[in-house]
Amino acid sequence: MSLDPAQLVGLLRGLLADDARDRWANAETVTDLCADMSSAESHMIATVLAGVAVWETNGAAREAELHALAELHEWGTTTPDTAQLLRRLDRSTIAGSEIEYVAYLTAEPSM
Repeated sequence: MSLDPAQLVGLLRGLLADDARDRWANAETVTDLCADMSSAESHMIATVLAGVAVWETNGAAREAELHALAELHEWGTTTPDTAQLLRRLDRSTIAGSEIEYVAYLTAEPSM
């Protein structure tokens, strides 16, 4: 499967929007589209979400971004680079479910 190009570009623009409500809404949309994305699209979205989550100053938007990343991770579409980006997140700025998401997404794989 693959997203319509206009849908993909719109989603990326929304994830990078100036308005936190737009970032929140588009992160929420990612969770609805996981099954429709190609592997390349999923990897791209995951990288953008990780970068945005590190930079995010709005708690609700960051929680939605981390939730979307966790959904993509469940689909097996995150990479070690995604975890590396998230390790840059200042953990003193997160709370509640964000702590759990970051721990889950940055955990070292068990052998």
